[in-house]
Amino acid sequence: MRKTEERQVFKNKILKILRLLKQEQITVAAPIIPIYNQANFIGYLRVVSQSAYDDRGEIRLLAKWRYASQAWFPAQFTVTEEGTRDWVQKKLIDAEDRILFFIETPSGKPIGHVGLFRFNFSEFACEIDNVIRGEAYLPGIMTSAIITLINWAKKYLKVKNIYLEVFSDNSRALKLYQRCDFIEIKRVPLRKEEQDGRVSWIEDVGKKRNIQRYNVYMKYRK
Repeated sequence: MRKTEERQVFKNKILKILRLLKQEQITVAAPIIPIYNQANFIGYLRVVSQSAYDDRGEIRLLAKWRYASQAWFPAQFTVTEEGTRDWVQKKLIDAEDRILFFIETPSGKPIGHVGLFRFNFSEFACEIDNVIRGEAYLPGIMTSAIITLINWAKKYLKVKNIYLEVFSDNSRALKLYQRCDFIEIKRVPLRKEEQDGRVSWIEDVGKKRNIQRYNVYMKYRK
């Protein structure tokens, strides 16, 4: 198979699986993935699917966690449940190359989330996205959840390269990603912009002075 054909097959496969999972339809990849720490079962990954749009409890959790983690997102704004509900539909369910999973305890209690986004079909790549620990349960589950998602992406989506982005001053997240075998490949200066109550951190490659933070790019090395 030619490289261009292989890439098209890769793209079609991923978009189909993500679409079916988010629409709660049957596909080769299960919507609920067990999380293990070595041989010990410690929780689940569960797809944030179309039904989340009408689940006020799940929307409330997503909004609560987003608000609590504002400092670590490139865009910081007033978080509301209605805005979060709109985001779930337009930026998650309707986004063909994005998927998010709740991280749940063995009893099914959501305690955070992690996802995949920004697929680069020519490089057989994607990014780990939207990593948030919402509740202080099960120490170590975030590491296991990320590793589980990586293994799932490699097995079912046939992803070969996995990246992520994180702010340079987010020391807890940096340590988490290092435990998951990500290594830094570059960092880009950021500048802060404020307008109408919204804060945005924008990459500024030419910035040389008064740098408050960097956008750190990392790659999974296995």
